[in-house]
Amino acid sequence: MKSLSILFTYLLVLPLFLVKAIDVREGKYKIINRHSGKVLGVVDDSTNNAANVHQWGDNGRTSQQWIITKEGNYYLIMNVNANKALDVNENSTQDGANVIIWPNHGNMNQRWTIEEVDNGYVIIVNVNSGKLLDVEMGSMDDGGNVLQWYNNNQDNQQWKLVFIEGQNNGQNQNNQQNVGTVEVIDDHNDSNIIEIIDNQEDNNVIEVIDDPDDNNVIEVVDDLEEFIQANNDKSSCSLAIIKQGYNCCSIDCDIIYSDDDGTWGLENGQWCGCTKSCPSTVISEGYKCCTKKNNSIYFVDELGKWSVENGEWCVIN
Repeated sequence: MKSLSILFTYLLVLPLFLVKAIDVREGKYKIINRHSGKVLGVVDDSTNNAANVHQWGDNGRTSQQWIITKEGNYYLIMNVNANKALDVNENSTQDGANVIIWPNHGNMNQRWTIEEVDNGYVIIVNVNSGKLLDVEMGSMDDGGNVLQWYNNNQDNQQWKLVFIEGQNNGQNQNNQQNVGTVEVIDDHNDSNIIEIIDNQEDNNVIEVIDDPDDNNVIEVVDDLEEFIQANNDKSSCSLAIIKQGYNCCSIDCDIIYSDDDGTWGLENGQWCGCTKSCPSTVISEGYKCCTKKNNSIYFVDELGKWSVENGEWCVIN
């Protein structure tokens, strides 16, 4: 009987260990809670020492943006607006210790590991305490407090990292006004499409086409979005998502998350952009696109077909 009890206990805790450390690309991110869909931010856009960290609907402010930098086996997570580190208050190792921002002093209560859970979500673990970044009591509300808690395998401890830009984007703008940074964003039909970034605020594309004589013909296209729509199946999803380095999902993808950048899905364990058919006005009015396409339809208006998921109105994609 004792052995059965031990086995049952082992099976209960087993899912907590089904995680693996991942190598996170350095740069600027939004950090979105899986349970609530809300963004990690600093209360009232504060830049003060010990300002509280909470969750809030995505408002695009820099107080909801974080620079993630790798330091050895750990990560430093700095708030863009305040230029202060994500910190567990007073070096606490206790469940319920509050999470704040504080000037970077190099202590382990300001260092984190990031481990993949499933479907592209991660847990963010404090190095000093071994406890997880957690939305208190599984709150779904704006202003829900963020603290640390032992790993209980719940969605309010899991996060989506949405890459915004690399650390070095635009740093040479002032010195090289007429020379942009180049980034290969696609390779189709043996032709490279190269986006010109931060070139006097222009949004041009250069297409390099190989000819039989090994000489390259360069075509400058004035409108990136128009070019992609004409030449590339990536036009099936939001350009804002493409520019973050993500691909578009297949046409019949299920929407998992919606924000100002567009609608997001998951394929082969990677985040991707779903089609544009869910109107942006739905997002701007504070609603979401439904994650499933076979929901019951309750009414139809100019925005689309409305249904309910998790007790909230959504528009069917």
